[in-house]
Amino acid sequence: MNSKGEIGYSLYNYSTLNNIQSKGKAINIETWSHVVFVRNEVGRVFVNGEDVTNYRPGGGGRNDGWVVDYNPVLSGRGISIGAMPFRESTNQPIYHQHHVDGQIDDIRIYNRALSSAEVAALYELESTPPPLPPGLPPVIVHHPTGIDLQRDESVVISVGHTGTPSFEYQWYEGGRKLSGETKPYLILAGVTAWDTGSYFVSVSNSYGITHSQPAVVRVTGPPIIITEPIDVRAGIGNQILLGVKVFGIGPIQYQWYKNGQAVEGATGSNFYASNVNADNEGIYKVVVSNEFGQEESRNAVVTVGAGVGVSLNSDGLATIYLKTKIDGIWVIEASSDLKEWSEVSAVQTSNGEAETTDIRSLINESRFYRAKLLQ
Repeated sequence: MNSKGEIGYSLYNYSTLNNIQSKGKAINIETWSHVVFVRNEVGRVFVNGEDVTNYRPGGGGRNDGWVVDYNPVLSGRGISIGAMPFRESTNQPIYHQHHVDGQIDDIRIYNRALSSAEVAALYELESTPPPLPPGLPPVIVHHPTGIDLQRDESVVISVGHTGTPSFEYQWYEGGRKLSGETKPYLILAGVTAWDTGSYFVSVSNSYGITHSQPAVVRVTGPPIIITEPIDVRAGIGNQILLGVKVFGIGPIQYQWYKNGQAVEGATGSNFYASNVNADNEGIYKVVVSNEFGQEESRNAVVTVGAGVGVSLNSDGLATIYLKTKIDGIWVIEASSDLKEWSEVSAVQTSNGEAETTDIRSLINESRFYRAKLLQ
């Protein structure tokens, strides 16, 4: 390794001080490299099939900071691979230095110099993964089975299969991957209505992948009310809308009640009434049910007061219509910003109805109206 942290390989001739050396390359630690040295008239070094020779004659390679990893010595000292042989004098024993810090495997020595094409072919052969040994893809023989559970109960659903190990598993619910559920079984503990669903598992190995049939898990019990109906204030002649959202096993039935009495035909998740009057005032609730029980919503109070309606003619003149529960003198007010209000006129209702016009609507882009009982 040189001062830049780059790894190189060298073929060092101790007798001539010639060094066939690779160019520095960034090589990942813990990664095998395919290294070939070719020595004939001109030495070459190949790393992973690529010619990366950096020839340094006359001992130049000894002083540039490279560790000599491969070292056929041609001076009668034998061949050392992975270290440099050295001795102080002819009569001294040989010892090794600059040992390779790593592993060496599958060493081959040829009796001739390989061509570049042969080196490339060797690398291609060595880098191609070996074919898989004979084996079988997974075949499911016991599919997960569905079950009905009460709330807070637990269950384990599993899969049985054949095939050649090893296997990988992934559980799903309704097509949604369940994070971390990668075992041949799935545990559903302390279930709630939200655990109701269709579960299946994929099983895979090196030879294929298969999917189980879905297992339907139902958490029984009455529906759960998610969104309650809210209180409503409406003007006479206007409309009211109450609604509820629920979760549970269907089919789910709905029945709306007013002041404790079932409202005929009100059997949907929403309750709607138009052109309301004082008769629509009251306390409303809905009862939702399925085959496992029923749940009752909160009470929603509906209040009906004076209703103000507006229409514009082709010139933009506004006509204000007032509907009330009682007759009297009412003051009609207008605003352009819902902050500052000014009087438009005072009207006397007859049979709960009156109307007037607003001349200022001709010059104002937006107008809001309200009514107050004067007496």
